[in-house]
Amino acid sequence: MTGATVTAARPAAVRWSWSAFVVWLVVASAAWVAAQPSVAPMLELDRSEPWQLWRWVTCHFTHFGGEHLFWSGAVCLGLVLWLGLTRRVVAVLAGAIVSIPAAVLALQPEIAIYRGLSGLDSALFVLVVADVVTATRDRRVRALAVLAGLLFVAKLGYELALQQTVFVRGDAFVPVPLAHFVGAGVGLLAAARAALSGRAASSMRDRTARRSAACCRSGRRS
Repeated sequence: MTGATVTAARPAAVRWSWSAFVVWLVVASAAWVAAQPSVAPMLELDRSEPWQLWRWVTCHFTHFGGEHLFWSGAVCLGLVLWLGLTRRVVAVLAGAIVSIPAAVLALQPEIAIYRGLSGLDSALFVLVVADVVTATRDRRVRALAVLAGLLFVAKLGYELALQQTVFVRGDAFVPVPLAHFVGAGVGLLAAARAALSGRAASSMRDRTARRSAACCRSGRRS
């Protein structure tokens, strides 16, 4: 029994270690970019260079100063370590990485430069809240998750109404609530897909069980 327990726990530990390594690598890379003022302009999303597609990816790892990087990086680190770097999380990040620059370029022509991880943070945060709400049976935990989701919505409303960030203060940049909305939308779509897939799988298992029981009863009668 002990050997089986150790063997089952090992993959989770490996996944956590891999997640930690990747996230620390991303945050360290973002910190290096932040410390190199001459590098960030080549990686940020620049409206005057929309067809330089690498910027759609690298812009998320550039920031407007250390405080901006600290909040975005710390949240990203915590969320990825919570979720683990699974295929679903990678898919959500990939979707947000592409969708956010596309939305900013298409819908906010007044934004000349875009930088930051906060849109990706929004996608991961919504995924965490949805997972907790759907997976736990503890009403208090679910209530806390719902409260966290409502506070997140209030944060988006505050930024949209006042054009000010909640956690970072500075004159070097303005918040881009659209990026947070798009990231949250990607996370919500992934959570909804997982919930629907789970229900479909559960329904299929129930149908299979009923059919098996019916076959057993028929066999006994014959």
